[in-house]
Amino acid sequence: EYYLTPHSAELARTYLIDAGVTPESITTLPSVSSEWEEGEALRLAVIRERWTSVVAYAPDFRSRRSRGVLRRLLEGTGSDLRVVSVPDVEVRLDRWWETRPGINVIYNEYPRLVYYWLLGRLG
Repeated sequence: EYYLTPHSAELARTYLIDAGVTPESITTLPSVSSEWEEGEALRLAVIRERWTSVVAYAPDFRSRRSRGVLRRLLEGTGSDLRVVSVPDVEVRLDRWWETRPGINVIYNEYPRLVYYWLLGRLG
């Protein structure tokens, strides 16, 4: 058997529409392979669409890096940025060491955070 699951962008779009956001108010960014590329795609959309504010949702374990990257890339666009930390259902940050997903998240996120800092990608 073959199961097709929706892409996270499709799930987010459905959630937003169910929450009352009009479909024409939703912009989907292209698929990317890194936090930096995602921020670059957002920067281009902000400039193209002349957005004055951006609300970005990020998993709580990654929100520090997301905030830093987006601050850096949205500098000079005139757009206000708000990053909202969203709790991950599998990882409780206050007890991350108790589960394998928690350990994996911390083990993977902190080196990435340092790497982005060393490259000057955090604002």
